[in-house]
Amino acid sequence: MQIQASARQSLARLAATPPASGAGVAANASTVAADPAAIVRLSEAGRAKPAGEAATATFDTRQGERTLDIDTLLSPPSAPVNLQDVPLLLPTQRNVEALGRHASARVAALLAEHGIDAPTQIRFDAAGQLQLPAGYADAEAFTQALDADPVLARELRTVNALASHVAGIARAAAGQPTETQIALQFGAAGQLIVTADGAPLLRAEST
Repeated sequence: MQIQASARQSLARLAATPPASGAGVAANASTVAADPAAIVRLSEAGRAKPAGEAATATFDTRQGERTLDIDTLLSPPSAPVNLQDVPLLLPTQRNVEALGRHASARVAALLAEHGIDAPTQIRFDAAGQLQLPAGYADAEAFTQALDADPVLARELRTVNALASHVAGIARAAAGQPTETQIALQFGAAGQLIVTADGAPLLRAEST
């Protein structure tokens, strides 16, 4: 991942394509955590509300700190919008944390609703296509369930995109190569662990 012009172009494409990401991001190194391997522990009390209830979180956006409804943020607009008016998400640790804890609760609910086991991890390729582990027994059921919940699908893609840029910008600031491999790993109950090159970037865990 190139964090300079190519990264900004990639982020612009994410922002301009709601079905692929649900929310745009823009590079801003000053707001990124210095240690890309830092674990953000999320207590049960801090998790998002269960699926079906309104869930809001405070995000770092191009328009400053904003409290936003997550489902509205990730839903495609019903009419053309001016991107200058949209609170595009910045790639910050807080944004990964906010979306990650909400996605963790949503994935757990989805697994329980459909009676399927969590994949050990998921990845997204350069085109934003879901990649599941080989041999995952519930691959078809999980894919169908995610297809039926486009907001959650966009949320997972957005967590992946934000985490990639958070890790890459932090590595660049440390003078390290910026290529990173992001994986969204899941515990047995669906709790989310975001990793960058195998190191935890975010972990949603109960107390």
